[in-house]
Amino acid sequence: MKTNIENRKPQSEMKELLELASSANTKKSYSSDIKHYQEAWQGFLPASRAMVGEYLAHYAKTLKVSTLQRRCSALRDWHLKHGFSDPTDSKSIRELMKGIRKKYNQPADQAEPLTLSHLSQIIGYLDSVIVDSQKCLTDTMETKFLSALRDKSMILMGFWRGFRADTLVELQQELIKPKKINFMGTLVNGLEIYLPYSKGDRLVKGDRFPLPSLSKMPKLCPVSAYQEWINASDYYLSITENDGSSKVVYGRFEKKGEGNGIALTRHKMRSGSLAHWLPRLCKKAGIENYSEFSSHSMRRGLATFMHEQHIPIENIMHYIGWRSVSSAMKYLDLKTDGVSQLLSLTDKRE
Repeated sequence: MKTNIENRKPQSEMKELLELASSANTKKSYSSDIKHYQEAWQGFLPASRAMVGEYLAHYAKTLKVSTLQRRCSALRDWHLKHGFSDPTDSKSIRELMKGIRKKYNQPADQAEPLTLSHLSQIIGYLDSVIVDSQKCLTDTMETKFLSALRDKSMILMGFWRGFRADTLVELQQELIKPKKINFMGTLVNGLEIYLPYSKGDRLVKGDRFPLPSLSKMPKLCPVSAYQEWINASDYYLSITENDGSSKVVYGRFEKKGEGNGIALTRHKMRSGSLAHWLPRLCKKAGIENYSEFSSHSMRRGLATFMHEQHIPIENIMHYIGWRSVSSAMKYLDLKTDGVSQLLSLTDKRE
């Protein structure tokens, strides 16, 4: 059988695959960086090494070193994609960045770690919303009910699994399976979560992540909260939507019709929207220093919690997905009080 060459579109297919190589967040950041270079600095593209050097030197006083490093990456990406040589790949630019780091580098701001006490306080607040919203069957209360269920599942998933915000919004129902899992050498009930790609997966090989069921702490169990959320959201969306779209775990709420109401959809949340999500929850739950929290607080809180349960650092690194001890230590807060052993919370199977 002869191949219909006319129907083949290798160039468009290749372009699509190349686009998938970069995350949506990276593309958005790079686009913003290039816009800043062209509009705020009024720089020309393609750029020379001298132009890039002047740009970096000018903003060294006002922008973070990490931001300038990302601007270099964005400029490099633009030039290579458009077939030009990389103006940032030179000894002069590297020496300039070294000088900027020496003079202006500041310690990175760290989010407050979410402790088990904070987590319990937030879940207590969300549980009260869930109970109260079921007392009155209106569209507004239905939205509050679903929103609280989603937030409860998200924060427990984010904390106990140590997921980043961009991972949480990408989770797919069909890639999460309830099963017996090997959790640090112990067979327990839980979920197996498959991620086709993640920030730490440089070669995009995909990986499986176990999430244990915490039967000894049911109010903070991520597995039961996930199942409750999936049952409620699937039922609601089976009535309101039937478009066969991919089942993201945590869909976003959008305005419906011409009114002021909002409704749950299967459209995935934007990871940027989670920047203020946890501080807002902390504020509603009555946590005073709510502004000091971010989506990183869940990951940092879990790392600190596990460390203070005397779990070996290599086990923490493996569970959360860090490659180096230095990466792990950035998240640890040795001042946080621990509680009972993590393994004692799991639902063990003989």
